[in-house]
Amino acid sequence: MSIKTKVAVAGIITTTILLFTYVSFRSGSIEGEYLKTLTAQTDRLAIAFSGFEKDRPAAGRNLNRFLADMTRENPDMALLAVADGSNRVLAGSKNDRYIRDRASFDELTAAFSRGELAPKKNAGYAVRYLEQTKFYFYVKETPSGRLLIAFPYKLRGKLMVKLLLEIALIVILAVILTTALYLYLVRRERPAPVQAAFPGAMDKPAGPEETTAADRAPAQSPVAEALAAISTRHTGARISLYIVNPAMTGLEKHLEFTDGAHVPMDGSADSIDTTDEIGEELGHGSMLVLNRGKRLIIPIMHRGDLIGAVGASRSEAFSGPEISEFKKYADDLSRKLVTGQAS
Repeated sequence: MSIKTKVAVAGIITTTILLFTYVSFRSGSIEGEYLKTLTAQTDRLAIAFSGFEKDRPAAGRNLNRFLADMTRENPDMALLAVADGSNRVLAGSKNDRYIRDRASFDELTAAFSRGELAPKKNAGYAVRYLEQTKFYFYVKETPSGRLLIAFPYKLRGKLMVKLLLEIALIVILAVILTTALYLYLVRRERPAPVQAAFPGAMDKPAGPEETTAADRAPAQSPVAEALAAISTRHTGARISLYIVNPAMTGLEKHLEFTDGAHVPMDGSADSIDTTDEIGEELGHGSMLVLNRGKRLIIPIMHRGDLIGAVGASRSEAFSGPEISEFKKYADDLSRKLVTGQAS
């Protein structure tokens, strides 16, 4: 499993745990905040009824207009009913978005007149479930009569915005943690082991007086020995080793052999861009066959990540069996680059 896959799985698990923990500890307080808004809203409805045509008894008021006005001003309200002092329901209306069944409405108003929707002790409201939705029922006593008010459990307004912002913050924290973990693992896994395999080859070519020493250093490494053996086996081919740079934006040439002999670096820039289409294919572990089969670029992978590549070129095309051999070479070089020793 590659580092990216491991980190992605870890990120998903971390986000899931954080969200589950948040919901477990926050759901009760969220409902409490929502109920506070309902308490204030039902109090305002009771005050509005007390002041509506207050010179008339409840039965003589234009209750249909009152219900229409309150329903328009409170679109999130599911039900509103008015009863007189003897608990006889005088009028009522429902919001079809929340209570579609007329029979359910009639049952609720009948339960209201029988006193079955009395608030729970120390709660101020009663709870019932209709059509798989939780409803809060408030009974408000006023000098002119009694009101039955129902609201669904549906977050809205500032409370909804607050909840979404908190969830977004959790997701952002999870992304930051996952990104930090990915960067840590990439820096730990890739650059150091590659350099350990042949430290002399990671340096830039020296001047003319240092050429002999620079040539000797890589030739002593298991990686260089493997490349020399490959170039000896494929006569006339130029075999090159590319290593991913610290920024992981390109593959830089560090060693080259022809017919078993080490080819000194001439100081000219020779690299493969890993940010373009070629680099993307190599990053997926795909071998590239170019120039009608005369040039090969074989990716060197470690734990699903691109750490280098083997380049092979000659004047005639490579055969199918030879191309298969180069895939095996890349696997062997991957072990040598990571461990720094011959397998």
